[in-house]
Amino acid sequence: MSTTTARRSFYLSMLLLNVAIVVLAILNISALRESAQLPPEYRTPYMLMQYQSETVAEARMLTSFDGQDIHSPMHLDYLLTMYRHGSSIPVTDVYQGEVTERRITLVPATTSFSIGSSLSVGTIFLLFALYVLFRHRDRSYAPVLHLLAACTAIMILFDWGALAPLPLVANFLLRLLFDLSIWILPTLFFHFSFIYPTDRPRLRRRWLVPWYAVSLIGMGLSIYYTVTLYVGGTPILDTDYLPVHGIINDVFLIAGLLCTVAHFEYAALKITDAVLRKNVYWVLLGIMFGPLVYVFMILAPRILQGSEFVSDALMQYTLILAPLMFWKVLRRERQPE
Repeated sequence: MSTTTARRSFYLSMLLLNVAIVVLAILNISALRESAQLPPEYRTPYMLMQYQSETVAEARMLTSFDGQDIHSPMHLDYLLTMYRHGSSIPVTDVYQGEVTERRITLVPATTSFSIGSSLSVGTIFLLFALYVLFRHRDRSYAPVLHLLAACTAIMILFDWGALAPLPLVANFLLRLLFDLSIWILPTLFFHFSFIYPTDRPRLRRRWLVPWYAVSLIGMGLSIYYTVTLYVGGTPILDTDYLPVHGIINDVFLIAGLLCTVAHFEYAALKITDAVLRKNVYWVLLGIMFGPLVYVFMILAPRILQGSEFVSDALMQYTLILAPLMFWKVLRRERQPE
C-alpha cells in the first residue's frame, strides 16, 4: 500500500470515528436524562475551598444498596448506573454510629445545564478535531492532534448515564470507547509535546515507548473487562475493573499531563525562534488552564478523598481553553506575525 493510500485510509477511518462519536453521543443523551444519584443526605458536599465545619452536614454512609454490600465509593457509583432516577431502593446506612435500614428514592443525577455543558464542550472538541483533519492534515502532528481532540470529546460526551434506556450493544460501545480513550489520551498529550512545533530527534522519542506500552496494556485490559462485564455477565466485584479504571488510569492521565507540561517547558527553553517559542507557550496556556485545572479540581480530589472540589459541569468549561489556544496557534502558523 502506498503512503498516499495509507494516509487516505487513516483519514477516512478518523472521519468514520467522528461520525460514530456523534451517533453514540445522541444515544447517550437519553441515558444521561435517566441517570440517578443518591439523595442529598448521602452525598458529600462540594468542598469549594471550605473546610469541614459544623455548618457542613455529615453525609450518611451506605453499607448496602439493594441487597449488595458496598465496598467502595467507586463500587456504589457503578451500581447507580443500573437504576433510573425515581427508583425506590432498600439500603442500609450508618449515621453517627447508628445503623438504619430504610428505602430511599433515587434523584436525577443530571440537569439540563449539566447535559448542555457536556454537549457544548464535547462538540467544541469534536469540531476542533474535524478542523485539524480537514484544514491541517498536511502537518506531521495532525494525526496525533486529531486523535487527542477526538478522545477528549469521547470522554466528555460519553459521560456514564443509566444503563436501562439503552440496548446492551450501545452500553458496551459507550463504555469501551470511554475506557480506551482515557488510556490513550495521556500518551497522545506526551507524544504531541515531541512533535510540536518541530519534530524532535528520533533518539529522544524513545521515551514514548513505555508510554505507548502502558496505553496498549491498559486498552487490552479495557477490552477484556468490558467483554467480561457486558457479554459474559461477570459481577464487577469478581474483576479488578474498578481499581484499574477508577484509580490507575486517572493517575496515568495526571502523570501524562504533568510530563507534557514539563516537556513543553523544556522545549521552549531550547527553541531560539521567537514565533515558535510563543506558539509553545500558547499551547502550554491551553493545557495548564484547561485540562490540568480540571485534573486537579476533579480527578485528583476524587482519587484522594472520593469527592470533587467543584461541580463537574462547571469545570468542563475550563477544558475549552485547550482547543481555543490550539486553534489560535494553528491560525498563527498560517498567518505568521
